[in-house]
Amino acid sequence: MPGTDTRLDELASATLERMQDAVVHAGDYLRREAARIAALAGTDAADENPHTNLDVEVDEILQDSLCQAFPTDALWVSEERMPPPGRTDARFCFIVDPIDGTRNVLHGRPEACVSVALYERGPGVVWGCIYNPFSGELFTALAGRGAFRNGHRIHVSGNGDPGNALYLVSIHESVKGMLDRVKSEIMVRPVGSIAYKMCLVACGEGDATFTINPRHDWDIAAGMLLVEEAGGEVTDSRGGSIFVNSQTLKVDGVVVSNGLIHANTVSVCRTLREQIAADRDPLA
Repeated sequence: MPGTDTRLDELASATLERMQDAVVHAGDYLRREAARIAALAGTDAADENPHTNLDVEVDEILQDSLCQAFPTDALWVSEERMPPPGRTDARFCFIVDPIDGTRNVLHGRPEACVSVALYERGPGVVWGCIYNPFSGELFTALAGRGAFRNGHRIHVSGNGDPGNALYLVSIHESVKGMLDRVKSEIMVRPVGSIAYKMCLVACGEGDATFTINPRHDWDIAAGMLLVEEAGGEVTDSRGGSIFVNSQTLKVDGVVVSNGLIHANTVSVCRTLREQIAADRDPLA
């Protein structure tokens, strides 16, 4: 690849289109090959976060095509690999989840995405692309230039009433009973893939999504930019700021909202934590 003096704001639109095309190409491969997905040795399809043959294959396709499309050096930070040395000091990093929602693909549910973010040291996430090949929805965002679904500008909802809000929640957490404490208080819709839930909040098809369970940068980096460019808000589950490409690459849960009901959604997470603490120590 060429040298390392490229500035993101100098990238030609043709370069951004090639990067976007690379994500679509990988996602279309996932859709075509979905029927042969299988858990890798050492993991189980019933695990919360199973690893499969297609995770590895899609990751390789993405790396080959994105590194050809991007005109300068960028480290590769992926769920499927050990973090590369020097990533916190690198000028650019791709932060990648080749299949966000692997469990859904294993169970034949059409809620899984290819999620790619471009991180620049200093500004943070400057480009995000999330593609659901099963629905044909392509979500893109460029820092300071808005968020789009299939080329059309999107914006979060204007609903400021928590009592009338739609909260998109994890299928796994819902089925396992982890949300029973709050289901009677809020209106929920289970949706697979945290990246896809973030996309739906960004385009106003849900008012918020949340989880108190840890997430990694590759789960949320692209979605963060998308939501923020669409006018929404993203924090960890305690309401704290999220710093992408930190030493741990891990986040203490996540709250994503239209901004108007963010504080209330953080309170929902607090309620869940209190319930978990009470269940562990009923005499406390």
